[in-house]
Amino acid sequence: MNLSKDVKTTLVSIALTSTAETDYSDQIDMSGYDGVWFQAIVATTAASTGTATFAAVGTNTSTAASTDYSSITGASVTITATTSVTSKFCSLDMPKPRYRYLKTKSVRTAKCAFGGILAHQYSPATAPVTQSSSTLKGTATLVVYQTT
Repeated sequence: MNLSKDVKTTLVSIALTSTAETDYSDQIDMSGYDGVWFQAIVATTAASTGTATFAAVGTNTSTAASTDYSSITGASVTITATTSVTSKFCSLDMPKPRYRYLKTKSVRTAKCAFGGILAHQYSPATAPVTQSSSTLKGTATLVVYQTT
């Protein structure tokens, strides 16, 4: 499998500051894909602790307001960052989601910040996928031949 041709990667959220609030990512349309894998990094400010919840929410209406998206059972990760661990990686893999339109919902305390959030849509109905030029600035394919 060649990931750059079989997986569409989208930057759905830029870095989020370390203020206590709730944020929603950009919407992705799951039409033509069997699943999505969301990835994010959560960090605490120096010598601070905090918690953050990273969740997926969905709807079948493309024009729905973020607050009208439904929570998805089992599609949530809560991260507790301590002074000894200043950053953590979190991910949500959603094969065959029941909603067509998905976003991530990030809820954090005052001392937690999210890095950018990526959505990797996989198992496309047609390949190769077209990568967004605003997300992916270039790709290279390495071919290695083994000789005996």
